[in-house]
Formats: sequence, C-alpha cells, structure tokens
Amino acid sequence: MTTYENAFFCLQQYLTRTFTLPCRSLAAYQQLQGTLGLSEWEFTEAVVGLETRFGVLLPDESLTPKLTVGELCALIDQYAGRSYWYHQHT
Repeated sequence: MTTYENAFFCLQQYLTRTFTLPCRSLAAYQQLQGTLGLSEWEFTEAVVGLETRFGVLLPDESLTPKLTVGELCALIDQYAGRSYWYHQHT
C-alpha cells in the first residue's frame, strides 16, 4: 500500500469513527469542508490526526477550506519521510 493509499484509508476510518460520516463512498475529489461538511474545527482535527499518524507537519498555506481528500492524501505522501527539521527550515 502506498503512503497515499494508506493516508486515504486512515482518513476514511478517522472520519467514520470520529464524526460518524458515512465514508464508504469517500472520493478524492470531495472537499473536506465543502462536500463533506466538516467544520473548521473538525477539519483541523482530521489534518492533525493524519499529521500525527504519519509524523509530518504540513504547511499551513496548503490547508485551505477547498482542500480535497485527494489533495490532503497527496500532501501526506509528499511530506512523509521528511524530517521535522526539514519542515522547520524550508
């Protein structure tokens, strides 16, 4: 399983468990805040949950209200494996 696929699966499980969203039909094109209807707080919880799970720190400027499931998973994939120091100094 790729990091993208793993992030997608983890996000699906997290949304289903935490927010009781019916996420069996979760799709990459869906916006977390728009299509799925997450509040700003719920969006932040989901992002922080994935950051913690994968040991990454995503740049704030990439976490926009229009961020899709696929874009979030791609960011996790992109930043996975980079050190915390790298995130703080780039």
